[in-house]
Amino acid sequence: MKAAGIICEFNPLHNGHKYILDSIRRDLSLDAVVCVMSGDLVQRGGPAVMDKFQRARCAVNCGADLVLELPAYHSGQGAREFALGGVSILQGLGCVDFLCFGSESGSSEDLRRTAEKLVSSSDLIDERISSHLADGVSYPAAYEAACSELGISIPTLPNDILALEYMKASLSTGADLSFHAVKRAGAGHDSREICGSIASASAVRELMISGNTEDWKGLVPACTVLAAEQGGTLGTEDMRRYFDLARYLLLTSSSERLADLPEAREGIGNRLKEAARTAQDLDSLIKAAKTRRYTYAGISRIIAQLVFGLSKSAYQKIREEDQRYAKVLAMGEKGPEILAGAGKAGLMPVISNVNKIADDFPCRELLHADLNASDVYSLIRGRDIAVWSDRRRIPAPER
Repeated sequence: MKAAGIICEFNPLHNGHKYILDSIRRDLSLDAVVCVMSGDLVQRGGPAVMDKFQRARCAVNCGADLVLELPAYHSGQGAREFALGGVSILQGLGCVDFLCFGSESGSSEDLRRTAEKLVSSSDLIDERISSHLADGVSYPAAYEAACSELGISIPTLPNDILALEYMKASLSTGADLSFHAVKRAGAGHDSREICGSIASASAVRELMISGNTEDWKGLVPACTVLAAEQGGTLGTEDMRRYFDLARYLLLTSSSERLADLPEAREGIGNRLKEAARTAQDLDSLIKAAKTRRYTYAGISRIIAQLVFGLSKSAYQKIREEDQRYAKVLAMGEKGPEILAGAGKAGLMPVISNVNKIADDFPCRELLHADLNASDVYSLIRGRDIAVWSDRRRIPAPER
């Protein structure tokens, strides 16, 4: 079986994503496409605009054969951990040949050469990053400065930057994956511009959350429209609930708890507490806490890590024990065949029904966080937690 993997969020799945899925099938003559997709907590920090099962079914309807959940401990962190989580799952399946991604440059070879330089110089880069962070600059700025000092030119556009992280994770872990870039079509990653029927996920999300239904329907495949009509989308009331929950937790959590958030560094907990006392909405909270060292996205993720119950100490245990699994969100007719091969390879557990997990399951911290994140998401969306629980929503092959 010739299979390709995509690490994604599909938040939501739009026409640009459909273009990538169609392109890789055409260009690589694939037998199967596996997506490792963020769950209900997404990488920019906060809840997804549609829940993970909705988005996963959309992916299957648009050409994916299997959609697996990227655990919250990876989907809710920065690009490095996000990429590492996705690559480790694709590697663990034992049947994926290609790692595919959207790219502004569309050049796999150029990106690979840069990734190889970054991996071979990783220790020096980390030393220099630490030095710059000590001077109070943000991590992205520290990373860019460290690479520049070592004569490594890194891309500045977001899809190429994320592609580099995928490649670095693959090269550094020894994953036997070939790389295939699909040149991005239409609007840029965070652009609010609409180019024909293609817009960025950011632009589509804004329209969804604001309730401008007719303005976004032409920017997404029919399956996304149907999923949104059936299951709803994140709205302004949901974001208000999210803000209220974040503000409550910031005001009542101890300094030790805030310091134990995965991306928290010294002092940010107190700053967030102070901001929570006066903020009137999520945007004002983030802006009040943002500093030269902490970007808007970084603050957003730290708040999300608190709301969704993540901790630095638990993640350290997860990393030390190499906890990972293939947790199914949706699958097409070929899905069971892919999972059967992964089960035979025995590189990681395969989960299609969380109710059948044994008491001695080796990835309990990782799974607990995902089940908890699903319940928190239901709380934010004003849903019945029991009805929308991962213990009730068990995927079966789409036919």
